[in-house]
Amino acid sequence: LDRELEKHLTAQEVTPALYGLRWITLLFSQEFRLPDVLRLWDSIFAQEDENRIPFVLHLCCAMVIRIRDELLLQDDFAENLQRLQQYPRDFDIEDLIYEAKRLEGLSGAMQIEV
Repeated sequence: LDRELEKHLTAQEVTPALYGLRWITLLFSQEFRLPDVLRLWDSIFAQEDENRIPFVLHLCCAMVIRIRDELLLQDDFAENLQRLQQYPRDFDIEDLIYEAKRLEGLSGAMQIEV
């Protein structure tokens, strides 16, 4: 969905496995404060069974897109990986959920498999 960002991170060899695995296996519990984690979990588990995993992946995409500008400013693998692994907490979690739902709608409209 964001070719420029994808190209930038790929060139640095910052792959989703390096940061996304932790996000997903711990269901975002290390990235956000407990009230925000509970709100995310509520959104995840409110999804139909077949939509849960795609929604989690959309949350991950939304997280990367949210810090897009900061990632594009860095030409250093370690800096960008650290930014992704120590995700900023200074925002409204509802904005992240909204962005994930927007991406969900886009992927459905574009018939993208996640």
